[in-house]
Amino acid sequence: FQYPLFPGETHIRMSVIWSRMAAKYKFRYINEVIQLIEYQPGGLSSNAFWRRIECPLGYRLTYQEILNDTAEYYSASERVNAMTKYIRYSFHGGIPLSQQFGDINNKTLFIASLPKAYINFLIDKRKLKNPRRKLKSPNSKAAQSR
Repeated sequence: FQYPLFPGETHIRMSVIWSRMAAKYKFRYINEVIQLIEYQPGGLSSNAFWRRIECPLGYRLTYQEILNDTAEYYSASERVNAMTKYIRYSFHGGIPLSQQFGDINNKTLFIASLPKAYINFLIDKRKLKNPRRKLKSPNSKAAQSR
């Protein structure tokens, strides 16, 4: 299973691949720790906002597949949250509203989630423009010189 590629983007959530594998194969679950994770300063989670903003099409795909392919496994509130993020990252990726609407199965949930998603998008844009917040992209020269 290959990761989908989007020009200029460097990250996509692992859940995209895991979900695609689960759709094709049966998974066996074990009650054992198989991975320990140590959060590092400057690691993936420390730059989550920038990673999402700089890779919006990958995040859009993540939520699109949740909504179109596996929505029945999620609660109503999780589906609303996923739809809000789908629309938000679609806006960041420059995807027209008509295409967003056409690419999603649950049209009613799309329409209901649109106002909140657009407000979240505007909040993101404000964060990006506000110099007092001193948000630095991990790809900026200041961040690379650390």
